Amino acid sequence: MKCCNHTTIDAVAACKSCGRGLCSECADVYDIPTCPKCFAKQKEQELCECKDNISNTCQDMKYGSMRALLSIVWHGIFLSWGLLILFNALYHGKVVNGDVIGNIMMAWGFGGLPWAFSTILKRDDSIEAQVRRATETAGEGCVGLVFKLFFGIVIGAVASPILFIYNIYKYSTCKKKTLEAKVQLDNMS
Repeated sequence: MKCCNHTTIDAVAACKSCGRGLCSECADVYDIPTCPKCFAKQKEQELCECKDNISNTCQDMKYGSMRALLSIVWHGIFLSWGLLILFNALYHGKVVNGDVIGNIMMAWGFGGLPWAFSTILKRDDSIEAQVRRATETAGEGCVGLVFKLFFGIVIGAVASPILFIYNIYKYSTCKKKTLEAKVQLDNMS
């Protein structure tokens, strides 16, 4: 068998992909004996896989940034509501007492309620299953549901301001990673 590149020289190795003959000079070009055509195909395939991975990363980051933006708006509404209650009390000269703080915490609690419920509910259990279980065991289940609602508002009141700040960070990070991935993708093209 002769070398596929140098037709006058005897082959000392074979391409691992297609079996073409390679002389000692061609066999030493790459780590694994590979002919130029197979090496080009392999690199093209790796480039396509890399582009797909970057494209998937862009999609994931877009989804993450949209989710973070929706969360920012959601928590922002309820945080603003709580702050409006506080500023209204201060503007009218009311003492910031337990009623005002309770109203603020209730507003923030409603903001954090979706997160709190997802934390309280089991990950493998749907909301429908939780509600069905609560209604099946009438007294005990309803008390449990009310407890979860109350506990959810308490957790939500604490979590809402934290989630608001966290989602601003998450949104900016997702946007930054999306731009970096797009630049990488453009450089590959």
